[in-house]
Amino acid sequence: DGSTGLNEIQFSLKLTTGSPAVDLSGMTIIFSTPTTTPVTLKPGLTASRSTFTIKENGITDVTVLNENDQVEIAFRVEPVPSYSKMNIEVRPVLGAVIPFSRTAPAVMVHTNVLH
Repeated sequence: DGSTGLNEIQFSLKLTTGSPAVDLSGMTIIFSTPTTTPVTLKPGLTASRSTFTIKENGITDVTVLNENDQVEIAFRVEPVPSYSKMNIEVRPVLGAVIPFSRTAPAVMVHTNVLH
């Protein structure tokens, strides 16, 4: 409801043209904020504080990301208050780690889109 902070994170992954397929079954995600211990998440069938879901066109349990495919990743977190920096690292089995950070918005509503 936004009263205690963000409690679910969603983002999309897509390969660029010419990229080889990526095995998602062994991928991990590390989530942290400056005031929390990093949490390692693994793929699962439901989004929780220890597992993330991978969906493509509404289908769950996607295990491979192919060229030009796009998947949606979702997981739950301990509530993240306004203005908090969130760090996310996507770690595929093979290939480079993809780190990115976002800041929680000042005002929380049911859905916040962070660009």
